[in-house]
Amino acid sequence: MTRLLDDISTDTKTDAETARSDLRTTMVAQFRTALHDLALPHDLRHQAKHRGLTLYLSGGGFRGWGYLLMSSHRIRPYPIPIINGFCAPVKDFKDTEIPRRD
Repeated sequence: MTRLLDDISTDTKTDAETARSDLRTTMVAQFRTALHDLALPHDLRHQAKHRGLTLYLSGGGFRGWGYLLMSSHRIRPYPIPIINGFCAPVKDFKDTEIPRRD
């Protein structure tokens, strides 16, 4: 993804806009294929169609941020230190400043 975005940034403005649009179209198609390939159970497909379905994609950095949030959770130590299923409020997730300890 980084390489693809770097390649786009070196294009002219018009070419870059077309390339971004093409990349977006490709990514949407790939996400749809991935969702189809998940073979979701009927009840989840129904929920997705009628109420929407939130999917969480996790990679190394995202997972690492989750562990950092878990380590600073108000409940210490966090009772089950497994990232799968851990959730944090958006406010905490977006708070990237380290408090000063003067």
